[in-house]
Amino acid sequence: MNGPACPQKTCCCRPPRRRSQSHPRGQLYQPFALASRQRGRPKTSRLAERIARCILKGSISHDLSRMPLMPAHFIPSARAIFVCDFCVGYSNGTVDLYGVFNQITTQEYPHERARFCIYAQLSDSEGDVPFFVDVRYAADDSPVFTTRPQILRFHDRLTVAQLALNVENCRFPRPGVYSVELVCKNEVVAETRIFLFRPEADD
Repeated sequence: MNGPACPQKTCCCRPPRRRSQSHPRGQLYQPFALASRQRGRPKTSRLAERIARCILKGSISHDLSRMPLMPAHFIPSARAIFVCDFCVGYSNGTVDLYGVFNQITTQEYPHERARFCIYAQLSDSEGDVPFFVDVRYAADDSPVFTTRPQILRFHDRLTVAQLALNVENCRFPRPGVYSVELVCKNEVVAETRIFLFRPEADD
């Protein structure tokens, strides 16, 4: 048997209205972050099905040709980036970093560093992602050293890729602050600094 009707126009017993049903952007974009974690069908087909359902419900009335398209490869995000003397990787996935540094003290300039290593952890991408490392003088953003482009492969957006890149014969022309930038798909995704000093004169 049904109880007495609620005298108020807005009954507290009614289920709350889902905001995504009345907000096209919420319907299209917000659930996609959760859908990307699902296995099975490609993400592009799942997104197309969501768009089709929105059209049938009438929540989308504008032309689909004006909608922004999801990129084929996502720009990765960096979890960490370090400069060190060298690093050693093991079969179980662990990596040891030796001689992590962010400053160099030397008397003679230009100073040429025979070798150092760039280590980074990246995620939130998929497929083959081209990358390179760019070293610049921070004061005027002038280029100092650039590595050759290479490819980093992501199986899916949940993959955490580890990158270790050796930089050889990098020439620092003068004391100051140098920016070490990790560039993926022509976008800087991580940056750290190296400070070069002259040794203090003894009194």
